[in-house]
Amino acid sequence: MQGLVHYDGTMALVHAHRWARLVTSPSSLVYAGNMTRAGLALIMNTLVARWLGPEAFGTYYFFIVTMIVLYTLIGDGFDPGVVRYYSFRAADDKSKTGEVVGSALFLRCAIGVPLTLLGVAGSGLLATEVFGTTVYAEPMRLGLLAAFGAALLSFAFAILQAREQFLWRAILIPLVNILRTLSVPILLVGGWFALPAVLWLHTIFFFLCIPVAYWIIRRDLSAATVDRRLVSELFQFSKWTALAYMAYVTYSNLGVPFLSYMFGSKAAGIYAAPASLILAVEHIIVAVMVVQLPSVSRSKDPHVFRKLVRRSLPRFILAAVALLPIILFAKPIILIIYGDEYRASIVVFQILFFSILINLIAHPLSLGFLALQRPHLLALSHGVPVFVWLAVGFTLNPSLAAEGAAWATLIARGAAAILIVFLLWRLLKE
Repeated sequence: MQGLVHYDGTMALVHAHRWARLVTSPSSLVYAGNMTRAGLALIMNTLVARWLGPEAFGTYYFFIVTMIVLYTLIGDGFDPGVVRYYSFRAADDKSKTGEVVGSALFLRCAIGVPLTLLGVAGSGLLATEVFGTTVYAEPMRLGLLAAFGAALLSFAFAILQAREQFLWRAILIPLVNILRTLSVPILLVGGWFALPAVLWLHTIFFFLCIPVAYWIIRRDLSAATVDRRLVSELFQFSKWTALAYMAYVTYSNLGVPFLSYMFGSKAAGIYAAPASLILAVEHIIVAVMVVQLPSVSRSKDPHVFRKLVRRSLPRFILAAVALLPIILFAKPIILIIYGDEYRASIVVFQILFFSILINLIAHPLSLGFLALQRPHLLALSHGVPVFVWLAVGFTLNPSLAAEGAAWATLIARGAAAILIVFLLWRLLKE
């Protein structure tokens, strides 16, 4: 009996240890952080959509898309270079990582500051000349400022990712959205829940979170030095990932500015409602790539990536198949979350959800281009779909509006998946 009790106790400890390892594993931490951010963003998006209506939501999402595009160019697009060079140097000599930190931060600011200032100065003219209205001037201006704040914040995330300190990263990732959510009761009670207040607070919270994140990586920052040769090397590598990531977010989000231009804010809002919902799957994809990038960055051996593909691809396909039935529940999902005003979003949701499942299978494989030092192929695989989107969009949008934009996104994502698989097959066959 005593042996049985001892056995049960031992097994309980073993199971507890396994659960602890699972909960604190890198993938679980990154997924938890990303999904918390996505869940809080969904709450904010739903409140804006229901409280302010489709037209205001279209303008709000125009701000989001502006922010995402510039942030991707000066922030997210440079992160893989930071992670790769930091991880590679840390594996050889940790004392050399200071050069990466200083050079990468200098490069980000050298590109981000002039682009942001130029965009902010020209927002009014651009809104008037392109969209024929000043309505988009303020969202565009704030979106550019928020993007620069997000790029500075994501620099800390990249350092934590390279150091594989995923717990800190998971804590910091949703911080901006936590502050946004906490501000909602104050805005509602004070009668200030209007679009300008929502956009201003979103922008301000990025800059408030930067000191917190930089305090956590303060040791890296204190050792930071700028090396001109490394700045040039980082730029040569990162220019392709920046272009690739910007192209990716462009054809993924082109529907909002395109519909704003063609039909106005209301049509953009009908498209934006389901587009914001599928961000949950997008965060799953990002979590996978965040965890895998440091490990694939330590080796240039194609055999390492071949093993990763064989292990990961069946899981991606299985996850996509498991999520596919959600399409059948598009109607109750849209009507319950957003209300009857968004009934036209039901078909758009079905099309966009299927398109994001294609991404779930193919997009994580594109890490192979970085692991095999072919970042220009990453740019090619995402650059071509932008032109595919425009060709399909101009053909379908005049008659199908938001639904046409959804079809253009689906076909563009399909083209990207085909290019990724084909180019990787050619690379790994060599």
